[in-house]
Amino acid sequence: MPVISVLWGLGLLTAVALSLLWNGTMAYSLTHNDLESAEITAALEAGVNRAVAGLLDARPDQRWRADGVPQSFEFGGVYMKVSIEDELGKIDLNQADVALMVSLLQSAGLVLRSAGDLADKIADWRTATPQMFGSCWPSLTSPAHERPSSTRTGFSARRPFYCVRFSIVWPTASRSSPVS
Repeated sequence: MPVISVLWGLGLLTAVALSLLWNGTMAYSLTHNDLESAEITAALEAGVNRAVAGLLDARPDQRWRADGVPQSFEFGGVYMKVSIEDELGKIDLNQADVALMVSLLQSAGLVLRSAGDLADKIADWRTATPQMFGSCWPSLTSPAHERPSSTRTGFSARRPFYCVRFSIVWPTASRSSPVS
């Protein structure tokens, strides 16, 4: 009987030791992930700050251009490419009138008729009404995140056009070789 008690005691102590070992390993992994996340955040902030400093450089020959040409540099052993684009030259499809969209589409290579048709479809998308879509139109009983928003014309519109372009490709930034 005492042998069984000793074996049970050793089994319980082994289980406690394994649990502590597993907890220590998990805590190390979580801390390592937090440290890596902090390094990435610092590198990203350094990239943004370097871009701002490059735009504000008093020397015209050293000033960064806002035309999308990538600038390469290193921060903390991480090689980065940062490009800056001027947003003022872009056209917001949610606010542009049809004539401006037709001109934009023609400059992209469409003929006048195709550009006009596409611009009209874009305008229709922005100002769609329930009469255009019948029973497919979300009702007022639909959840708020599924309902279209209201426009200045009083009609309900479809969701706006979005452009989300966040170009950070972390795997290509390596610590071993510079970015060309």
